Amino acid sequence: MRKLITVIFSFCGAVAMAQTSTEQYNTYSPYSIFGIGQKRFNGTAETQSMGGIGVAYSMVGITNAVNPAALSQIRQTVYTLGTTAESIHYSDGKQTGTSTDAYFDYLIFSVPLSGKSGVQFGLAPYTVTGYSVYSEDSLLVDGSYKGLLNYFSGNGGVNMVYLSGGYELLKNFSIGVNAAYLFGTIDRSSYNYVEDRLTNTKIWESNWINGFKFKFGLNYNFKLKEDMRMYLGATYEFSAGLKTDRTYSEYAVTSYDDEYDEDNPQNYQESGTYHFSIPQTLSVGVGVGNIKRWYIGLEGEYTAKPDWDKVDYIRTDASYQSGKRIALGGNYIPNYNSTNSYFSRIRYSAGVYYSQATYQMREQSINDYGVTLGAALPMTKIETQTMAISNFNIFLNYGVIGKEKRGLVKENYFKIGISFALNDRWFLKQKYY
Repeated sequence: MRKLITVIFSFCGAVAMAQTSTEQYNTYSPYSIFGIGQKRFNGTAETQSMGGIGVAYSMVGITNAVNPAALSQIRQTVYTLGTTAESIHYSDGKQTGTSTDAYFDYLIFSVPLSGKSGVQFGLAPYTVTGYSVYSEDSLLVDGSYKGLLNYFSGNGGVNMVYLSGGYELLKNFSIGVNAAYLFGTIDRSSYNYVEDRLTNTKIWESNWINGFKFKFGLNYNFKLKEDMRMYLGATYEFSAGLKTDRTYSEYAVTSYDDEYDEDNPQNYQESGTYHFSIPQTLSVGVGVGNIKRWYIGLEGEYTAKPDWDKVDYIRTDASYQSGKRIALGGNYIPNYNSTNSYFSRIRYSAGVYYSQATYQMREQSINDYGVTLGAALPMTKIETQTMAISNFNIFLNYGVIGKEKRGLVKENYFKIGISFALNDRWFLKQKYY
């Protein structure tokens, strides 16, 4: 009887790639095999350091890339550039491995248009794909069992360039819209090896993916008491129709490294365009805070069950489901305009989060949970803060994905992210006295 062992992480191959090809691979997670990869963009360092919350976060002077409605609160032109370094430790209970990587996170440019409106332009990786996995089976051939190895690898991802706008429609009530163009290439290959067979089968696919997605946001805040306000927010990301231009090659090889030979009658190649959708996502958040001192917020997110039939090229023992996420976070500034203590002007942040992925492996839900810490370090002298406040932001993130159960992989990851937020005043009329 044919026995499926499982699809597991090939530690040796992936770790070797992690050390030699950091420009090609931007992640080394076996869980990036699904759909169009793992989602990479989760907002700026300011919101990532609070567990990723940002839907209801509309403080003046903060760049919010989560809810476009919050752009109605920006009062300065802000250039924000972020990058992250990540280390992941893998284990399936029998084998272990480690990979490291550093990658570009985002480039964001925000501009206030008036006291009630603002716009934002951004460029960021939307998803990333990078894996090297295998499954082992036995196959009955001529009355005897032969070893069967299925090897899968993939790399690439989908990038995002977007434009957002926010407007205060009524007093303390804002709306916002985000329009994004997604584009990128994901390459995948699979190799089927049967013991003692002279030639085996290799499949290679290159997929150019592109399309538009849209998000709508709401934001409202009201006074609870002196220097304390309640913040409410929601975003809805519509289901987006994307397309992939795919080149598919299937050919006989004597080793994995063999190239495609168009003159070999056993080989087959075709190209085509396929359409698919990414699922809609609803996020809601609530927070409370003092605009000059502190903020704490709670956020929930729901993602509909995806349909990856047109992009799930690797058929695994996986099934799909709706995804969920909950996060709690906040920040604290001891004294934002202190003249005798630099550390009192630092904004300290922390958060926790838990999410359930939109897929299951062998009837096991794949969960992601972790903690975050961060700090926003002022780069402006206190006497000039009324005109411009620039920050150097840093955040730490420790988390766990998956579990060591039924042959699955557990990932312990640690991230260090930094960003520069350079602020200035534009369109400010000079006054002479």
